[in-house]
Amino acid sequence: MLNFTSKRSTQYQSGMSLIEILVTVVILSIGLLGIAATQTVGVGYNHDSYLRSQATMMINELTERMSLNLDAVNNNDFNVNAFNMAGCGTAPAALCEGTVNCTPQQLATYDIYKISCGYDANGNDGITNIFPSGALAVACIDSDAGVDADPCTDGSNHQIVISWQRANLAQAQVQLVV
Repeated sequence: MLNFTSKRSTQYQSGMSLIEILVTVVILSIGLLGIAATQTVGVGYNHDSYLRSQATMMINELTERMSLNLDAVNNNDFNVNAFNMAGCGTAPAALCEGTVNCTPQQLATYDIYKISCGYDANGNDGITNIFPSGALAVACIDSDAGVDADPCTDGSNHQIVISWQRANLAQAQVQLVV
């Protein structure tokens, strides 16, 4: 007697189908896109951290300059409201470098200019060049406001603020009250 059996029933499928490969590629692609997005966010936070550390160093430098020029501090000569790139176009009249004799007010103006606009010839290391839309503000917090006519009584604290525009359009700032 003849036995007829189908060849199909005796063979088993081996390998993967095209649909299985496509699903695997889609899942792998989604995972790699997630890793790339995480890397991008990490780079952004790293840059923000760099800017914050730069702002902290510049504020520390300005406080050191202020502590060396107490006459200007007491006369409120360091007060500046949002010194920005527009102020970097012209240097102060007195360049208080080397052996040049300057008044405390001239030295304060020069210190604000140097912190804001930079020290090198091209101004590449100042607030206005390191920080996107960077600005410096210094204000006296008068310890006896309204009691006397002095806008900044000797020994009053000062608030120093460096602000800039973040890439995500949120305003960022570092401030220190000394």
